[in-house]
Amino acid sequence: MAPESSRNSDVVKAAGRNRFWRLAIPVLLAAAFAGMLTWSWGAWPDALVDFGRELYTPWQLTQGKVLYRDVQSFYGPLSPYVNALWFEFFGINLRTLALCNAALLAVFVWLLFHILEYVGSRMSAAVACLVFILIFGFSQYAGIGNYNYICPYAHEAVHGVMLTVGSMFCLMRYQQRQSLRWLAGCGFILGLVFLTKPEAFLAAFAGIGTGLLLQLAAPSASRRRAPIAIPLAFACAIIPVLTAFSLLCTTMPASAALRGTLGSWPFLLDHRLTSLPFFEQGMGTDHPIENIVAMAIGTYWYIIIFLPVAIAAIGMPQRKVLRMTVAGLGLAAAAIFCLATRKAPAWFDVARPLPIFMTGSALIAGIFWRKTRCDPQLASRHAFQTSMALLALMYMTKMILNAQIAQYGFVLAMPATMLAVIALIDWIPSWIQKWGGAPNVFHGSALGMVGGFIVIYVLIAHGWMSIKTLPLGSGADAFRTDPYRGPYIKRTLEWIEHSTQPSDTVAVAPEGVMFNYLARRSSSLTHLTFLPSDFIMFGEDHLSDEMRAKPPDYIVLAHRDTSEYGPQYFGQDYGQAMYAWIQENYRQVHLEGQPPLHDGTLLGFAVMKRNGLGR
Repeated sequence: MAPESSRNSDVVKAAGRNRFWRLAIPVLLAAAFAGMLTWSWGAWPDALVDFGRELYTPWQLTQGKVLYRDVQSFYGPLSPYVNALWFEFFGINLRTLALCNAALLAVFVWLLFHILEYVGSRMSAAVACLVFILIFGFSQYAGIGNYNYICPYAHEAVHGVMLTVGSMFCLMRYQQRQSLRWLAGCGFILGLVFLTKPEAFLAAFAGIGTGLLLQLAAPSASRRRAPIAIPLAFACAIIPVLTAFSLLCTTMPASAALRGTLGSWPFLLDHRLTSLPFFEQGMGTDHPIENIVAMAIGTYWYIIIFLPVAIAAIGMPQRKVLRMTVAGLGLAAAAIFCLATRKAPAWFDVARPLPIFMTGSALIAGIFWRKTRCDPQLASRHAFQTSMALLALMYMTKMILNAQIAQYGFVLAMPATMLAVIALIDWIPSWIQKWGGAPNVFHGSALGMVGGFIVIYVLIAHGWMSIKTLPLGSGADAFRTDPYRGPYIKRTLEWIEHSTQPSDTVAVAPEGVMFNYLARRSSSLTHLTFLPSDFIMFGEDHLSDEMRAKPPDYIVLAHRDTSEYGPQYFGQDYGQAMYAWIQENYRQVHLEGQPPLHDGTLLGFAVMKRNGLGR
């Protein structure tokens, strides 16, 4: 009776531990989410770059304007109208957008957790989601904000990855339950992804296509459903695209509606854009050899750190106390190592090897799928692991040789980082256990490294966010900006609010539509920015013709160094004809800081008033 009683006691203890973690994990993630939301409140957006468009465009849509006809965009139509919907329901202000994005983010974390639990375990999914919340969700690692899920540089990027995870969740449910309703949902959400950004759709398509094909190729797959699975998913994916096209056709010619529905797709392979320094540097093709070497060095360091630990764990004697002691020492040593090297430049390259790791993960998961494809449960899981690794790899194509956590990495490198955490916390320890080793020894070091990684990046984020001390905007539109640009922006904004009429039209060149939104002054132009990329996409003649045909009452010339795109200054190195026309037809009525758009200028805003305009 004693052995049976002991086994029953072990079962009860195991059940108790499972119940504890089922309650503890949601509480932990919710506390981390609430803590980061509170800590970072008001520090998310950038005062000049990008995010003003994310506020101005939906505001204009609520005023009856139409996307692509009255307000131009080079992305798909989904996100601006979603944000306009939030404004219609909850009020036109920054707080509305931030809270709605926080609610979407909470749903996203829930979906992400269940997906990661399926490819790993409950523990590894919890650790990965904690990494996401603390590292990717709210933080920033550069002077320019916008690289977070609350106030992103482009909602299309955030909505794209959220919908991608939603489509993968539906695919997972289809694999688990073999219900065509989940497959239809997967296809429909994939169609919504198409209406955001091309890189999101290509990654989602690669992941879903691979997972579906592997699922149908398994010997255990239902032959009755196989002939209709792919056509059903494709048909459902077409529905959102055709709906968007049809709705746009009610307000503009079919050719313009088609261009709007396609969003950025026509520019995807435009060499004039892809060859700009901004995109080459982001992808790493500006210095390919150096970046490949950096990837190799980063991979080498991961091997140097984790391979000895894995070998030691495999050879560890079967003594529980010894294993737990070594695991604790490994955790402490890893954490101390991270904190001791927290200022090392290598931490900014921690994501460099991710493309290599995702390629290897996809190949290994594919091999396991082939070996287990006669087992429905294992085959589905390995098929999904393969598809997730390919999805993560595809997401990094825009930074394939220069993968970073900072800036665009908050979206592009995030899926691969999640899978890397799953590998460290679940996949590698599982293999060590199969080989008779001590998985908890590897767990200790892995958790120490992940914990150190979190602390280091939270400290970096704290450094940048602590700089933002100057309030900008008022009421529900208030946020914090840095004290360097902030005073100039604030005084220029106050001048616009006090010296112009609400009916006056204002344009900002080359960038700064945040002025329009905060002052609630519309632009007479459909184009919101005048960067070198805009001149490539839309053409200088088109932009200049619109400026002449619909001249705004006021133009704010904002100092902006655009050398990341090649030409340095608007009016000096590009857009000379438009700048000359502005100088001929407008006069300066206010200057804040130094004269903008000249060599040697640190910061300045010049407000230009149209000649002949009264008041």
